[in-house]
Amino acid sequence: MCGVFGMWSDKRNVSHNMVKASIDSFNHRGPDGEGVWVAPDQSIGIGHKRLSIIDLSTTANQPMSINKKHLVFNGEIYNYQMIRDELKELGREFKTTSDTEVLLHALDQWGIDVVSRLNGMWGFFYVDMDNHQVVISRDRCGMKPLYYYWDEKNLVVASEIKGILKSGVVKADLDPESFVEYFTFQNVISDRTLFKNISMVPAGMNMIFDLRKKTLRFDRYWDFNFQNNSTKSESELLEELDDIFDKSI
Repeated sequence: MCGVFGMWSDKRNVSHNMVKASIDSFNHRGPDGEGVWVAPDQSIGIGHKRLSIIDLSTTANQPMSINKKHLVFNGEIYNYQMIRDELKELGREFKTTSDTEVLLHALDQWGIDVVSRLNGMWGFFYVDMDNHQVVISRDRCGMKPLYYYWDEKNLVVASEIKGILKSGVVKADLDPESFVEYFTFQNVISDRTLFKNISMVPAGMNMIFDLRKKTLRFDRYWDFNFQNNSTKSESELLEELDDIFDKSI
């Protein structure tokens, strides 16, 4: 597990120290390395706490950047080697053996639609200065935690709520509706949290922030589908199930 943080501010007051304080609040998520990137105009910044899993070298530290694209990522892409091979055939060169670099190149090559091709678990904050947008994405089942605060003047995203609170743009106030929800169901089953105005990034969702228009939109790329409209025979379906089960383990 790693820890990611990203923030945009209309006031252009995102500093290195602010990002550093936020990622330090979840230092336990990544004892193997850390990094901070802040845009020259201080409108946006990202930070990362790293737990090394695949590539243990410091070359694979985050934030990771190519061209004018910057990424902080928490998770694991299980089919990254297959995507890496495809990217190499397109002329892409790699400096590490990490899945983070593969994801960064994939986003640069194909855009955000590439998440539908990913097999894995993730929560990431991707800054695309060429296209003037930020993409926040969470895996299909929400295995990796990701929280956000948005008030049209500030967008703050982090792996833990304490990282958002450390940014200083939102107070730690109780959300009464979430409080009732928790004691009714023994859990907060919606995308709300016990903290007022702080929500979970929904599973299977991309959040797209336009840096020019300063607008945030939600784009669902995956959802559960329990309808069976297949025309395959029972034997074909069983064969498909065996194949999926083998790949999953």
